[in-house]
Amino acid sequence: MVLEKIDILKKSLNYRDISILVISFVICAFIFSLRNLEPLLFPTLYAEDGLWIGLIMRNGFLDTAFHARDAFPVFGLVALDWVALKLNLLFSNGVIFDLPLYIWIVSIAFLSAISVFPLIAFQNLLPLRYRLSLVLILPLMPTGVSGNEIFGRIGNLVFLFPLISIYTICWLRSSSSNIYTFAACLIILFISALTFPVCLGILALWLVIEVSLTLSNKYKFKIYNYFEGLEVLSLKRITLIGFVFLLCLFLMPDNLFSFKGAADMPAKAAGWIDYVGARLVLYPFISSYYSAMNNISTILGFVLVSSILITFGILIKSNGKMRFTNVFLIASLGLYVASTAIMRSGFTSVFGHYINSYPDRYFLGINVLFLVTFCVAIYQNTRFRSFTFASVLMFYFINSAILYKQVFEGGEPTMQWRQFDDLRHMTCSSAVKGVPVSPSYQSNLVSFPIYPILGDNQFLRMTVPKSVFLHSIESGCSFAVAEKYDGKIVHQPAANRGKDDGWYLVKNGERSWITDGVWPSKNGYQLSDVIEISSSEFNTIQEGSQTLK
Repeated sequence: MVLEKIDILKKSLNYRDISILVISFVICAFIFSLRNLEPLLFPTLYAEDGLWIGLIMRNGFLDTAFHARDAFPVFGLVALDWVALKLNLLFSNGVIFDLPLYIWIVSIAFLSAISVFPLIAFQNLLPLRYRLSLVLILPLMPTGVSGNEIFGRIGNLVFLFPLISIYTICWLRSSSSNIYTFAACLIILFISALTFPVCLGILALWLVIEVSLTLSNKYKFKIYNYFEGLEVLSLKRITLIGFVFLLCLFLMPDNLFSFKGAADMPAKAAGWIDYVGARLVLYPFISSYYSAMNNISTILGFVLVSSILITFGILIKSNGKMRFTNVFLIASLGLYVASTAIMRSGFTSVFGHYINSYPDRYFLGINVLFLVTFCVAIYQNTRFRSFTFASVLMFYFINSAILYKQVFEGGEPTMQWRQFDDLRHMTCSSAVKGVPVSPSYQSNLVSFPIYPILGDNQFLRMTVPKSVFLHSIESGCSFAVAEKYDGKIVHQPAANRGKDDGWYLVKNGERSWITDGVWPSKNGYQLSDVIEISSSEFNTIQEGSQTLK
């Protein structure tokens, strides 16, 4: 029995596929790294990453996952921030100045994992060379001027979670899976739905399709003939899907459907065609000449791609698994586009003139899903399959190549804050003026500035336990404390420590021991220049090799 299970395991492990998966992941990680090196060269905590990690420190993981945002849980994003925090604790002893590095690592790994997911999701539908080409879609997707708030960050990756849900369902329905694999996939769908509400809609869409297939099979409706050859899920599995959906719905707050986020602006009729047709749908094909588009060309392009999707994705004859995948991809794309257009209709106020693709973070997931859906659909064109598939992707890659400076920003992103300080210098400068405890918080909490700037040079603020803040200051702010006492003679409270109870001159970032009691007066120093400082500040300043006699 044991030998039989080992044989089955060996057959299921395809080392060639695993090698390709790993190599593809590494290549994607390299590409994403080139897209934004700013978190490494100019370390900053950005928006939700700083706010939510602070909440994790204070309130724990689960409370933060369900209450970090008022409108809906952000379970998956908080989980990624939690991983970054744990890496920081493990390798940097919890010093907050290193958090941007670990957030960057987790972000790049997450983006790369989503990029290679099509290798698994479509492994029983598309040959390897077609799946490999899909891998490059996300890494090369243009994002206007917004790269620095997407790549290497975590908070704005929420719009990619629908891809996780869709890929997971496509993989489940195109391959055989035991109940344990099915349950594991439901956990992924559960986490995704508790991260971004569109994923809940995708889960509902899948449930409706599966119930329809079951009913059509039982009562011999024509719909089942359309998906001929597709396995009908058992009642047990459909019940599990329904349970997960209802549980997610139960955990959602009451104001879910009234949330508009950053798009709480009045809708503008003149902006709908640009917003929906050009920015949400056609952008992967028109990004390099977006400003040359107009309403007429957008409508024509939208009609063309919609006709291709319907013709090759829905009408053309194929096997049941491929038809399910195409129908589900197209329906999910429609759901994602419609929900974004309706829930964030205020964005029409900033569109309409084809001069601006910002805010790009909201549209990255839709753009990737559109191109993947389009490519899977045209694969059905058996007569010119290779030519059409290659032509579509080549057209997309050329668009990205034209915008190479925008795609590969490296260490010089368009969106940057280098006129201000990085995390270490900004926090240390704030700390040397006094521990910034906000009166609205408890005395054991510390609030300090992070990016972005909200207006009038007012920064967002991250709140952490005071012990974490002081530990970070002592470990990484020697330069700031030295600047604070530069030119002063300092000592710490006496405690029979011998030399360490002596007087030291702080100069050029170091403290030098004064061994001669008359040295200060000989060199023009007064008693007012001698300051008693805390032991923590004293030990923060590096001791120099020179002694003053």
